[in-house]
Amino acid sequence: VIFFFPYLQSIVQTYASEKVARELRTRLSDKISRQSYSYILKTNPSKLLTHLTSDIDSIKMFVSMAVVTIFSSVFMITGTSVMMIRINYKLAIPIIAIIPIIGGTFFIVLRKVKVLFKRSREVIDWLNKVINESIMGAAIIRVLNSQQSEYHKFLEANTDARDLGLGILRLFAAMIPIVTFTANLAMITILMLGGHFVITGSMTLGDFAAFNSYLALLIFPILMIGFMSNIIAQASASYARINGVLEAPEIPELGTLKASLKGNIELVDVSLSYGQKPILKNISLSVIGGTQVAIIGPTAAGKSQLLNLLTDLVKPDSGDILFDGKNVESYDKESFRSQVGFVLQDSVI
Repeated sequence: VIFFFPYLQSIVQTYASEKVARELRTRLSDKISRQSYSYILKTNPSKLLTHLTSDIDSIKMFVSMAVVTIFSSVFMITGTSVMMIRINYKLAIPIIAIIPIIGGTFFIVLRKVKVLFKRSREVIDWLNKVINESIMGAAIIRVLNSQQSEYHKFLEANTDARDLGLGILRLFAAMIPIVTFTANLAMITILMLGGHFVITGSMTLGDFAAFNSYLALLIFPILMIGFMSNIIAQASASYARINGVLEAPEIPELGTLKASLKGNIELVDVSLSYGQKPILKNISLSVIGGTQVAIIGPTAAGKSQLLNLLTDLVKPDSGDILFDGKNVESYDKESFRSQVGFVLQDSVI
């Protein structure tokens, strides 16, 4: 029995955590796939990747380790407090008073650590973005001899991640002496006040010994919750980030037109910008179906963004995009995109 139930508990915990992680990944992946291309660019693909990996792993760890520990610790603390009150309520009250003191310490630390964990995840997002750009653009970086600037960019992100990690560590390091001091204070209280009760005859020596044993049973689960506070803070910050994506509004696709395209394209005073930076400004052009048109220009001139606009992956800030005289937004997206070819410079699939 001693070996069977812990074994069964570990299986249940692992199964539950993997199931939660799978459900979250499925919901998150489904939500991202339904979002617009503009949303993905705005949110940052590296951040979404961190949601699907590190953030969900934090929640999985919380389910597999912290949930059972918290419930069992609360049960142990409650049961031990009741037994101590039944033996001698006068001695039990000052001992049980350590619970709100330690609990308040946990609350203050967790509130501060949660903010740092959220910032650390944002730094990891940035770090992933820098690494991804350095790997995917390795050829261009070498051609332009930009290794040094990319190294400094990585070093800056890595240093921020280190500093946040040290900040979190300092908070938890400050919490441990407070918990230890409070626990030792409870032990001194038992020795002094309990010893007085034994001398005056209002408490037996057996009850005094029992109180010392119950103190250990009271302190141990509190310390376990303290050890789990790191996992709790990580999971809390990660869930807030994931929930932000799950609750993000979806832009409805209202187009219903399923007509066959002839290929006549017209842009009327189209403008596009990212943030405060203009990409395209008041672009107007027309292309007759069946003809061939080449659009050339220097790097970052907006050629790729023009193609994104023509395939309705990105919405213009102003202006109209017409296919065969109809606004591109009036077309059913599945029907429209099945008739449009788009060959990228770098193949992904």
